[in-house]
Amino acid sequence: MTAEQLFELRDDGLRHELVEGVLHTMALAFVRADRVPDADTSGFPALAPDLVVEVVSPSDRATQVTAEALEWLHAGVRLVWVVDPETRTVTAYRPDGVRVLRGEDTLDGGDVLPGSGLPLAELRG
Repeated sequence: MTAEQLFELRDDGLRHELVEGVLHTMALAFVRADRVPDADTSGFPALAPDLVVEVVSPSDRATQVTAEALEWLHAGVRLVWVVDPETRTVTAYRPDGVRVLRGEDTLDGGDVLPGSGLPLAELRG
């Protein structure tokens, strides 16, 4: 699929991304308000989200999820959270490193989501 074909798709209320010609439905991505393009912008802006959240499903392979997170970083995303409900962990990928959060750790958005913080113990699976 081309970007032009994606642009012509009927609005189904979901967000989609085009990766190497393949259409993917996005579950969750965040762009800070100060980075959102003007409404007058036509087509697709050259813009990576600030935050992407991937929730691991039982059928996902660890190598595939890691590769996707690294692709997001390569595309310019500043923070990727990979949530694994089975292990009750969140792996935070940033351009400067990776950190696995568990137990009593707090999920912190840092400079992407200033002032945010959620103890992992409060997440319910």
